[in-house]
Amino acid sequence: MRDAVVTMNNAEIMGGGIYIECEAGAVLEDLVITGNTAGERGGGLAACGWTRLVDSSVSQNSAPWGGGVAINGHVRIEASTIADNTATEFGGGGVVNQGWSIVVDSAIHGNTASLGGGLANMQWANLLVENSTVSGNDGGGLFNDFLAVAGLDGCTVADNSGIDTEHSGVMNWDSVSLHSTVLAGNMPFNCANRVTSYGYNLEDGTGCGLDGPGDLSDTDPMLGPLADNGGPTLTHALPAGSPAIDHGDPAAFFAVDQRGMDRPADGDFDGVSVADVGSVEFVDPIFADGFETGDATVWGSISP
Repeated sequence: MRDAVVTMNNAEIMGGGIYIECEAGAVLEDLVITGNTAGERGGGLAACGWTRLVDSSVSQNSAPWGGGVAINGHVRIEASTIADNTATEFGGGGVVNQGWSIVVDSAIHGNTASLGGGLANMQWANLLVENSTVSGNDGGGLFNDFLAVAGLDGCTVADNSGIDTEHSGVMNWDSVSLHSTVLAGNMPFNCANRVTSYGYNLEDGTGCGLDGPGDLSDTDPMLGPLADNGGPTLTHALPAGSPAIDHGDPAAFFAVDQRGMDRPADGDFDGVSVADVGSVEFVDPIFADGFETGDATVWGSISP
């Protein structure tokens, strides 16, 4: 399915907008799934069969579980936005995962739930989030349940909030691993309960107990606001001088950042290109157009 708007539908049980049955599979591309409701799970999309959601937006949907997306199969979300959805009774305002899922190059922001405002990874589930932004979710960024496994690699987890430790940036009841990930501005903590670090993470507090190689704690990444910094989804840009610049894992990094811009870049201008921590690679505004077009407007925006 491509190039469609799915809106204002209702389902008594699952998949207010779209429901992929367990025996089925689908590639959903260039979709806008908005304004739907479901009586149980998956206000926008409920997927039991294998599913790829690509270059799409799931927004302003609601359901008791998984306001935006409910997963009970094998699902891959790519270069998509899951935003402003609501889980009215429990977990996963943006996404509730009860299967095997991967989120890549995507933005999960502005969602609401009592637990896991952005993402809720439930018992027996596996979730991997790569090169993505989890930001501004009410009820926490990621909730990871007992007997569940989650990993964040090259991500930015910022400005998620809740009323207590159950609603932090990352709430872990079992196994969460972090690699080359920024955690900042989450309230009340960046992490509730310890996580496993595979190194090169950065947080602006000490709640994650980071102890891997290259980890930085109590360090402000100086993130910009969630904004359109290029690419298909919103991101938090790094300003010049951010300690996240050129501090990623020199041996393991994605070839492009969340926006599709090349990694690594020499962001600190020391002659060595090293990937940055988080989902966005710093680009000096002077060279933002790469001199490919001769467009001088970028210069004018930074010059008196």
